[in-house]
Amino acid sequence: MADYDVGAVALVVPAKSSPRSTYRPAVSVRNNGIHDALASGYLRVYAAGLLTFETELYSGTITPGATGLAQATDYWTPESAGFYVIHAYLSTPLDQVESNNMLQPVTIEITGAAPPTPPVVTAHAAQHEEGGTDEVSIDGLQGRTADPQTPLAHAAQHQAGGSDALNVGSLQGVLAQDQPAQVHSNTRHNPVMCTKAEIVAHQGSNAVHTVATNLANRETTGPLTGLVPSAQLASGSEIGGTDDTLFLARYRTWKKIPNLGANAGPILVNPGPKTLLFLPVPAIWLSTETQILIESAVAINAHGAPGPTVSLSLLLNNLTLLPLDFSTPLTALIPAKIRASIIGGAGNTIYATLEILAEGNPAVALFSFSQEFNINLIDTDISITAEIVSGNPGDSLQQYSAFARALHQPA
Repeated sequence: MADYDVGAVALVVPAKSSPRSTYRPAVSVRNNGIHDALASGYLRVYAAGLLTFETELYSGTITPGATGLAQATDYWTPESAGFYVIHAYLSTPLDQVESNNMLQPVTIEITGAAPPTPPVVTAHAAQHEEGGTDEVSIDGLQGRTADPQTPLAHAAQHQAGGSDALNVGSLQGVLAQDQPAQVHSNTRHNPVMCTKAEIVAHQGSNAVHTVATNLANRETTGPLTGLVPSAQLASGSEIGGTDDTLFLARYRTWKKIPNLGANAGPILVNPGPKTLLFLPVPAIWLSTETQILIESAVAINAHGAPGPTVSLSLLLNNLTLLPLDFSTPLTALIPAKIRASIIGGAGNTIYATLEILAEGNPAVALFSFSQEFNINLIDTDISITAEIVSGNPGDSLQQYSAFARALHQPA
């Protein structure tokens, strides 16, 4: 097998017997080599031994072993009916076999007279227009129409669920109408919601919160910082009490109560019990609709292991309801919170809890004790005392604040 070789196979156009018309001659050619080939050559038409037409032949790329078509560059129209002899020659660059390049002469017969002149067509554009008997459809046509065309109404196709629904995800500009937003998280919003100057102005304002949204108020001195200064809490509908007693209202609000322990200085080892806070409570406050919560912020200074042992007591009219002893495990400065809760129950029943919590994690009680009691519903004094019963020299408990909160629904 040669590396490069094409051979002329047969005359394809025109057929051996054809009516008189205009033809673009074509010859089939086979690639006998082992490489892709392009065939080129010539085609000549003879009548009565005289050359009447000549043209060049060219093919596209033909793969090895395949047959392609080499077409003429010119069109041939026979002058009259009769017999014609066609010769053709095709080769490829570096063609190694010459013997198969020449097409054997082919005799063809052109039959019939010259084609008649096409008849004049009567104007009938209206038949091809909208509503005509032979209306034209441009659905399968390519290119552009001479004039712009008005599309049929098809808005539903571009709406949600339509066959050509629009996606506005990558569109720019502003929509003509407001569109409802999809459900989304805060990650879709700019996290910078206000400026630093606006926050500072808010912090310095008085009464910037409503009664229903009052926040807990604590001292802003000592190891435990507060949340909202008293001046910034809104005034509310309060009943009973003075500046040194608990305010009862329909809202959860904090109020400072007497801080006797702080006034007396730090509690040291073995000086005896000291009162941390004192709260007068009318009997009606211990109804089934009242809850009293008392808190005191403290700091425990331990100067050696195993640390001081502190004894706390929750008293009702100077009678101890709940005792609670605890020890600090190592030498440390421990900010903590002492919390007592008294909830009125059915009849003369109350539920009392005394606990000490780590200030950094108020949800975790270091020590806690709860109990149910039956009492006579009379005016009552509630107090909490603290005593360091054992420890090392220098161990102390310092109180910084005392606050109370109540939830009460007056009749």
